[in-house]
Amino acid sequence: MSYGVESAALADYLRLKGGTKDKTFRQSSTRNIGYLIDSLGHDQLSQITPVDAGAFRDFLLARDLSPPSVRRIFFSVKAVINLAIKENGLDLSNAFTKTYIPTEG
Repeated sequence: MSYGVESAALADYLRLKGGTKDKTFRQSSTRNIGYLIDSLGHDQLSQITPVDAGAFRDFLLARDLSPPSVRRIFFSVKAVINLAIKENGLDLSNAFTKTYIPTEG
């Protein structure tokens, strides 16, 4: 099954969760999924692996984002993917669930 994170999952997430949120919620969700697409080079949910999640973490850290910022981005991306999996009955696990993110200091 072809299900795009940017195209379908983000649209569903914004439609279902973004109704009462301010524009910052929409902008940050869109930006965070954009980071994911930039990092992976594709947006197919079924093709994202835990190795991709680690590469995404490294991509964000290489952009000089702090570990707390990386955690916030991961939380956002995880939420989009979790909603897509649940709402569409996809037989997938969320590759971002157990990715290690270093702490500062």
